[in-house]
Amino acid sequence: MFIEISERSFGEKLESFLIGNNAIEQIYDGDSLDQAGYAWCYLASHQYISETSIQGTHRLITKNQPIPQNQKGTWRTEDVWVGKHKAPSWEIVPELMNEWVQKANRYQLADTTKEEKDRLLLALHLEFEKIHPFVDGNGRTGRMLWNFQRLKCGLPMAIISEKNKDAYMQLFSEDSKLHS
Repeated sequence: MFIEISERSFGEKLESFLIGNNAIEQIYDGDSLDQAGYAWCYLASHQYISETSIQGTHRLITKNQPIPQNQKGTWRTEDVWVGKHKAPSWEIVPELMNEWVQKANRYQLADTTKEEKDRLLLALHLEFEKIHPFVDGNGRTGRMLWNFQRLKCGLPMAIISEKNKDAYMQLFSEDSKLHS
């Protein structure tokens, strides 16, 4: 589908992921790419995901983005729509994210096959995007968290390029059909 498996070095794969992760959101400037690199290094310095590491990653990813400073690295305090999907009320985002973090760490430690972990982590990623815990920057943050978890579980990075964006976005409509 869109997961790239190649003989390139980890650094080359990481750069490709960071460039594609920004490009999906039409963000092409060098400063934002640098910030994405800093965000990855920050996240990668953690053994497990926590609410603090998610918020810190988001704060770094959105540093140069034109959103209010008080919305960088903090759970949203307003309701948002993502396309035709209304995200859960901002009032329950802290509770949902607490549950999400616990599930993320359980999945990382789960004694299952790589195929099962791959499936679980994709479902977890889709769940993060549906919660949409931030006003902006959820896609880049969510894909970074997904890849952090994938690598911790011994899976290859999911590198989504602009040309594969439609296949990636299709996952969200397929997931909503399964849960409707």
